[in-house]
Amino acid sequence: MKRCGIILALILVGASLVFAGAPAEEESPEMQTLSVAGWGIMTDPSASETWWPLHSYMADHPEIELELIESPTEEYPEKVAIMLAGGTDIDVFFLKDQSMFARELEKDNLLNLDDLIAENGYDTSVYGGAIEQLTVDGNIWALPYRNDTWILVYNRDLFDAAGVPYPTNDMTWTQYREVARQMTSGSGNDQIWGTYLHTWSSIYRLPGQADLEEGDICTADYSGLRRAFDLITSIQLVDHSAQDYATNRALGSHFWSGRVAMFYMGTWNLGQNVNAIREGNMDFDWGIAQVPQWEGKRDACLGLVTGASINANSDSPQQAFELLEYICGEPGAISLASHGTVPALMTDRVAEAFSAIPELPDNVGEGLIVDRVIPEWPLNPLAGPLSPVFDEVVSLMATGDISVDEAIQMLEDRRAEIIAQSEEF
Repeated sequence: MKRCGIILALILVGASLVFAGAPAEEESPEMQTLSVAGWGIMTDPSASETWWPLHSYMADHPEIELELIESPTEEYPEKVAIMLAGGTDIDVFFLKDQSMFARELEKDNLLNLDDLIAENGYDTSVYGGAIEQLTVDGNIWALPYRNDTWILVYNRDLFDAAGVPYPTNDMTWTQYREVARQMTSGSGNDQIWGTYLHTWSSIYRLPGQADLEEGDICTADYSGLRRAFDLITSIQLVDHSAQDYATNRALGSHFWSGRVAMFYMGTWNLGQNVNAIREGNMDFDWGIAQVPQWEGKRDACLGLVTGASINANSDSPQQAFELLEYICGEPGAISLASHGTVPALMTDRVAEAFSAIPELPDNVGEGLIVDRVIPEWPLNPLAGPLSPVFDEVVSLMATGDISVDEAIQMLEDRRAEIIAQSEEF
């Protein structure tokens, strides 16, 4: 694979003829600067999968200065949208999800990579089907950086103490609710939560998207989400097996505390847990399993390709592409894998780096098996405007301000409004 980087020539200034005998002086070369936007890329590797390859790149390329533009995870897509609209100098930015991809593509903020791929002889076939999720109308708009699915993570020590069997790869959502109820105990500082439900709307959508009979999250009848919404809100508001939404929003809660029995999250959590163990923030035995399924349904879960893209207005597209070659290629993939994060590119060397991590649970391979991967957001123009609608409606439903039926009706109404306001849909 082409080595990524730019070697700047040293500019030698000869001795001036005016001053006889004056020694030649050598000027320091100008640093090539690229600005990169991501989340947690400067300060917190435990909270960001974008940290490791960028810092690895800087170590391997001292002649390149990366100006890192950081944003909290929750605010990142909106912050980038604002910066791009305002003309902020950004060369490379990560596409956190498909809704962000769809939105920035619609706004013409993504550079078509086809010419750069051809000029640099870059082989995109190494990404398999992941590259298709970043291809629109036959053009490639980003390179796959990570390729994540969802898993169930659990605290073996808590299950052992409670005498409850570990979650299995064939656990159903009904069983998940029951086990969460069994594992909940105590109060105050001794509170053990059966599960943790993060505040992302995808947490509430995930069981429902695997349950949809026709269409996808942009086009389906939203009544197909009722069973999932009933399940998750019952865990939180009826069983009280998970900390309430408002508290999670205000204070957060984390698996590392040792007070959460299990929760479902993307495979990026593997790397976060590995780093937490290495930094002494997590000290208990843990395991993973495949995400639960509905009775009689195929093994399915959401999948998410994270892309790295170039700003259409970048002044340094070739240099930016060379950065993409590194972080999305084997060097960046090895850096990710060595910290427990699943990259989009998988070669023998990358697999070796991943399997050599002693902090990962012994059953990690079994938990990563997925029969059917459903895109978290499809490549549909509706994805961008619908994403914040789901965030808003789920927050109202999760706090009990509206019922499940009201949430479904609100989603249907808001989607109809979006379609009516634009002839594009």
